[in-house]
Amino acid sequence: MSHQNLGFAPIRVDSAKDFHIIIGTEGELAKLNFDLIGIGQTVKPFPSPVTSSTIIGENWVGTWVEREFKLARMAAIPLNTEWQEGEGRSSLRTLEGRKSLHPVGNQWSHIVDAEPLALTNIDDKLFFASMNKGLYCINGDASEIWRSEYPNWSTINNMRIVDSIVSFSKSDEGISVWSSAGGVQIHDQKGEVLSKLTMRFPEKISNVNFDEKLGWFISLDGSKFATFEKIGDEPNIHSIPGPIYDVVVRGNKWIWTGWRHDGEKLNGNVRTVYRDQIGIAIIRDSVLTNDGEFDKIRV
Repeated sequence: MSHQNLGFAPIRVDSAKDFHIIIGTEGELAKLNFDLIGIGQTVKPFPSPVTSSTIIGENWVGTWVEREFKLARMAAIPLNTEWQEGEGRSSLRTLEGRKSLHPVGNQWSHIVDAEPLALTNIDDKLFFASMNKGLYCINGDASEIWRSEYPNWSTINNMRIVDSIVSFSKSDEGISVWSSAGGVQIHDQKGEVLSKLTMRFPEKISNVNFDEKLGWFISLDGSKFATFEKIGDEPNIHSIPGPIYDVVVRGNKWIWTGWRHDGEKLNGNVRTVYRDQIGIAIIRDSVLTNDGEFDKIRV
């Protein structure tokens, strides 16, 4: 099956049953159906980059951060509507524009006073961190379910390195919050903190995945990734050609795409295959590359 080039550089994909939402580096959004055929036009609902996003129910929810003007938005846009082009960046150069402008076509939209991090859908609830403010769990209508203090880890603080929340994940242990420096905090369904610890990795964490059968897969910033069964276990470190940008489970193995390679891990064996372009996301049996093309996965 051949597909038309997206016409922009993608950075991430959010997938639901009937839709794939492709997010571009400049805030572009393209809606594709199950067969990767475009629906409507590519749009920019808000004139800034999308920093995190997910799908919940019938909505795509995104966060936009414009650092030049120190503003951020979180908004839900219905999937089953015709998406619209928003106003241009010049609209943010006035005080009124910065106060009143929201992503066009939203079902709900909120001004947020600190950068939202790691927006994640877990059991039809939205989890995110607000930079140095707190952790939040809200429902699909943006009503708060619980909030908790922003976590810190004394061992990481003593190292005096830049750290931020990168992921929320669910396992039998609870809802785990992961920081880039290896901090882990586990919450129950009501938001109460169950435990806190740090794990050591050779590089900073970029993303976290969990599978009930395969355990934990930790993507790292450079040319390594880590796997282990339970939080707190000594991680197994694996070397690869470059950073991983998307990882999925197929059958009984991990499959990923990333910097000029695709890869798989089956039991203790890691195999990588070179690709000319950079793999951004895995969608069914295809890889979306950084030039906006779809290619067959190599592993």
